[in-house]
This record gives sequence, structure tokens and C-alpha cells, in this order.
Amino acid sequence: MQVPCASVLYLNWRDEFESSAKDTAVVMSVMGCLSLFCCLPGGVLTKRYGCRFSGMLGGALCSLGFLCGHWASNLVYLYIAAAILGIGAGLVYNSTMVAVAQHFKKHYKAANSVAYAGFGTGSMAAPPVVQLLLGSFGWRGAMLVTSAFAANMVPLCAFFRPPDPLDRSRLEPGPSGDELHHRRGAEEDVPSLGEDGVSDAGKECSVSLTAQDGNNDSERTGRSYFPHIMREGRITRMCQGAVTGLGLDTLLKSYRFTLLCIVEFEITLAYMAFVQFAIPRAEGIGVEPSSAAFLLSIAGIGSLLGRLGNGLMLVSRMSVECVAGLCVVTAGASIFLMNVDSYASLAVASFTQGFTCGALFTIGNVLVRRYVGLRSFPICIGLYNAFAGGIGSLLGPFIAGWLLDLTSSYEIVFYFMGGVYLATAPQFLLFPLLKRVEPGVDTTTSAPDLGTHPGL
Repeated sequence: MQVPCASVLYLNWRDEFESSAKDTAVVMSVMGCLSLFCCLPGGVLTKRYGCRFSGMLGGALCSLGFLCGHWASNLVYLYIAAAILGIGAGLVYNSTMVAVAQHFKKHYKAANSVAYAGFGTGSMAAPPVVQLLLGSFGWRGAMLVTSAFAANMVPLCAFFRPPDPLDRSRLEPGPSGDELHHRRGAEEDVPSLGEDGVSDAGKECSVSLTAQDGNNDSERTGRSYFPHIMREGRITRMCQGAVTGLGLDTLLKSYRFTLLCIVEFEITLAYMAFVQFAIPRAEGIGVEPSSAAFLLSIAGIGSLLGRLGNGLMLVSRMSVECVAGLCVVTAGASIFLMNVDSYASLAVASFTQGFTCGALFTIGNVLVRRYVGLRSFPICIGLYNAFAGGIGSLLGPFIAGWLLDLTSSYEIVFYFMGGVYLATAPQFLLFPLLKRVEPGVDTTTSAPDLGTHPGL
């Protein structure tokens, strides 16, 4: 909901604070990128405390962000409010996606589509509601009322049911290779007892003492290296734990997941720029503000249908990657209609953008789960949204605003976005090739052996 709100209120903020298009677009960049960047810490928080806690915390932050925006006196305060709102949205997003993945195994594609349809419904309903509030109470009053709407996420997230203990173990990492090696080494170091009940280490003690008498100096010299070696080993284990905990090692194990992150970055960059400037483009050709805001509702309708209909598209004989590639080509071709000075063309382009990108964002979750498995899903979905969608959301509106300030032409902006889409489409042909050469990630979803699971 925060993205349609920012797009509807964009011109009001620009007039209120007398700022440039680039500076005003940073509000949406901060909001969009943090909502995706915070999916990564949201994944860590969800894995540690569960979907219920992280979702309720995110809902409270979303409400607080809108409330802070109500009191903003300049763009800097609006940036801070957008940051709070984006952090909360990221926590809510990650907790909802993980909750669906935890409770639906057999029909996950359909369940994911229905859950993602909520985003399309919000995109469809938010623009006219915010436009109505804007006309009645001004942009500050609109943000105040929207803060009350966002507060409803707190009790809704309280209904998240924790997974069963057996299912929870699928999301908990098993012992790492270093831990297993340490355990085996500890078992091997246990001294064995001889026939007389005295350990072999005890028998060797007297021999070692006599040998050590003549080598005290060398022993002291060698012993001084042990703390240094232990410190290096401890730092190495800490770094390895941080890399594993953030899911960065998955980028080296699954090349398809790495390419998927790159593709997501490019798609998000173009789509967020479209959302930012769809309404200003319509008002630039003389469309009424209420009708211009309805373009995002049309995009929301398309997004809703795309999120629901992608399940039917995935049932076809075409691969998931092929369906996604066709959606990107369609999005790239339709964005050029935004340069036609006709409301009908703008409406068709908005619907197509919503439909294709809604399907793409939903398909992305399915591909992440396929490439990394359920065990790594909470962290990897956060990594996917943080470093792929987050950077795209940050740079998309900013680059589009910079192009608009530089050229004073919306046509250049939309030509640029179409070029990004069309350059992304051929990359989907690389997924089958990467599958053959990548090391791969263990994507089994069965619970680990309870005898070796830590803590059991």
C-alpha cells in the first residue's frame, strides 16, 4: 500500500516542499528499497522468533511511518518517515511469505498466488482511497488516516500459527561441517582404558614428562603460537557463520539463484520507475487527477489477476523460466504505450504492467523455493528481495527522476524502462545451462534425523 500512496502524493510533496523531481522521487526510492532490503534481517528475525512476532513488529512500524510522515516539515523528515515505513513493510512481507511456505507443501504454488493476491488488491484499492482522502483532508490528513489502516496489520499478524515442531525442524540448520568435524575430533580424543584400568594417556604421561624436561625452551616457544592460532580459527568460524547466516554462500552454490537475483533487480528497477511516474505522465497530458490515480488501480487489477493467474500459467507444459521470460518481453513491449498521448493507451499499458510484473514477482518466490529448498527459504527470500529488489527499488525512481530533470521528457524515461525490460528477457535462456554446472543446494524438505539434530 505504501507504493501507491507515494505515487498519488508525489506531486503534492513536490509542490509543498518546492523540490525537484529527483529529490522527491527519493522518498519512494527509500521506501521501496528498505521494504525489500529489510526482508533479509526480517528473515533472520522470522527464523529466530517466528512469523507472528516479526509480522506484528513490522505492522507497528508501518503505522508509525505513516504517522511520522503526517508531521513532516521538509523532505528530510519525509525520508525518515519513509525509512521507518519501509523497514516495517519488509518485516511484514517476509513473515507472510514464510508463513505460507511453512504451512503449504503440496499446493504451494496456488497458496503463494492467493497470498500474493493481497498485494494486488491493495494496489488496486489504495490509489482511489488515498485520492479521496487527499481531496477531503489534504496529504497530511491522508497519511494520518492511512496510519490507522496500517495499524490493522498488527492484530492480523497475531493470527499467524506457528508450524508444528516437526515442520519447524526443516527451517532450522543442521550441524555444519566444522561442527561435525569438531564432534568427531572430540570423540577421538577421549582416552581409552587399558587392561589394568589405567588409561593409555596415563601410561604415556611419565614418558612424555621425561621427554619434556630437555625441551622446555622449545615447548614454551611453540606454546606461544597456540593462542594466535586459536584466535584465527575463532575469527574464521565467526566469518563463516556470518556468511552462512546471511545466505551469501547460497550465491556460490546455486548459480540459478544468483542469476534470479540479477533478473529481479532489473525488473524491479523498471517497474518502480513506472509506478513513480505513471500518474505525473497522465496529468502531463491533461488527465484529471482522479482519473490519473485510477491508472494505478488499473495496474492493481492487472497485478491481482497476474498473481492469481500465474498458477494456471505454471501448470502448462512450458517451464517456469520460459513463462517468466515471456512476461518480461510483454512488459517491455507494453511500456512503450506510455508514450502515446491517449488515456486508453495509458490504461492498457498500466494493466499490462500490473499483470506481467504481478505474475513475475509471484513466480520469483516459486523459483527461490525450488532453487534453495525450504530449509534455506526464510534467509534466501530475504536475500533475494534485499539485494535484488531493494537495490532496484532504490535506483529505479532515482534514475528515472534524474532522466526527467535532465531531459524534461517522460518519453525518454519510458524508453529507458522498456530497454531494461527487453535486455532482461534473454537472460532467462541461461537458467538451463547454469543448472548443469552449478554445485547445487540440498533442496530436500524432509526433516533431518532427530538423532543428529542439535538440541534433541
